[in-house]
Amino acid sequence: MDVNMKYVLSVINVLRDEWYEPPSSYYHGKRIEFEQQSYARSAMDEICFYLMEHENENPITAMENFRHIVDCFACKTKNGEINFMFSVYYDVASDVLDVLLEMQ
Repeated sequence: MDVNMKYVLSVINVLRDEWYEPPSSYYHGKRIEFEQQSYARSAMDEICFYLMEHENENPITAMENFRHIVDCFACKTKNGEINFMFSVYYDVASDVLDVLLEMQ
């Protein structure tokens, strides 16, 4: 694994913990926020797995590809719950991509 990719993965892990780690009492009675945060953390994990599988690619290109894949899933599904999950994945991937572009 490229040193650059290791650094990117460590940044993503830090972002996951900073962006998606609210206090547990925050979600009392707020199901939609809980689901969104859960999907966002899951998206960050999936992004890390995807980047590890594509370790020989440029991290920005790999993130663009991941974002495109989840966008296709979001557009093709008719199930509202699944569509919501992939929409969150897309938003998170866009945020991570923005960070990676700023790191250049």
